[in-house]
Amino acid sequence: MLASRVFKALRWYHHDVGFESPPLLMMAAVVGAFAASAFFSWQEFKYFAWGRSATATVIAADRKSSYIGYEWRDPDDGKRQDRADAGDDAEFEVGSSVDIEYLPGVMASRLPGMPGHHKFSLWVFGLSSFAIFVYVALLWRKGNRELKEAAERTSENGPKFGTPL
Repeated sequence: MLASRVFKALRWYHHDVGFESPPLLMMAAVVGAFAASAFFSWQEFKYFAWGRSATATVIAADRKSSYIGYEWRDPDDGKRQDRADAGDDAEFEVGSSVDIEYLPGVMASRLPGMPGHHKFSLWVFGLSSFAIFVYVALLWRKGNRELKEAAERTSENGPKFGTPL
């Protein structure tokens, strides 16, 4: 009984179309997608805003796990080392050069164009942001419509809506 009341409270009747939809449940899913994608997009944003490019030297290459170790010289932090997943089809030899992207001051680097980039989360972030904007606009329109209808009802039967008695 309580569950049906809660579910009914989460539904929104669309007068224009004539059906009910659960906006709060949909909005919770959109907000969840927004939060998760914002978390993963933050890493991508850090590389966009503060990331630097460098040419590193491969110091270790493991063909079984497809990881490579590399080192490069950072102007601020000196000599740095890291490792990254080069992908299954990548062929790197020890001593060869590889282009990397890194964040200065923190232990974070990656190979450009490799998995681990969160391009998908950027798309989800943008789409969920748009969905939240549309939902708020529709909610604002619905609220204004209901206020206008309430004002018309009260003006027919008494003082105009919003005027002191």
